[in-house]
Amino acid sequence: MVKCIFTVSFRSDLDQGAALRHWREVHAPLITQVAGVTRFTQNIASQQLAPAWDGVAEIWFESAASYEEAVKSPEWNVVLADCPKFMDMSKLGAAVVDEVMILQ
Repeated sequence: MVKCIFTVSFRSDLDQGAALRHWREVHAPLITQVAGVTRFTQNIASQQLAPAWDGVAEIWFESAASYEEAVKSPEWNVVLADCPKFMDMSKLGAAVVDEVMILQ
């Protein structure tokens, strides 16, 4: 299993509600169309705590091979093209991580 995490900051020229709706209702369905994606979560930051980001996305792939294939696909390019429509790309953070479960 391969897990990728992305820190998401909405564009400052967009209303936060509109950006959040776009992330949930437009962007999320695009990710579900990418072959090899086995799980996708959106973690919305609580604005009461003055977060550094508006949210964190987590995307899981079955294997390193399926990850490599997915990020080269036309469907992934559609996902990438959608990002600037609601995200501040200068603040985007991304990492492929090894998840270590401490407590479940």
